[in-house]
Amino acid sequence: MYIRTMFQVKKESVDIDGVNYVISNAAMVEMWNCKESLVDIFNFLDPERIDMERTFETYQGWKKELIKFCKEFDKNYVKHMGSKGAFNEMN
Repeated sequence: MYIRTMFQVKKESVDIDGVNYVISNAAMVEMWNCKESLVDIFNFLDPERIDMERTFETYQGWKKELIKFCKEFDKNYVKHMGSKGAFNEMN
């Protein structure tokens, strides 16, 4: 229910279930931040990158970096769904 607003096309308004919703600039920024942090996780978990960077010696640092990316996504996602973001504008 919350995540679908994160993947809307960047435009001034969007039709959902036959209802036209106007999307503010602030909501567009929040949607972009969520998408960006999700892509950061995806890129970090790229199998080729993992093969090159994650070794027995570097595992702890690699794990901390992954947790940092996940926390950043969580922070952006909570802001997206709970503040004056896209979800609240579409209620």
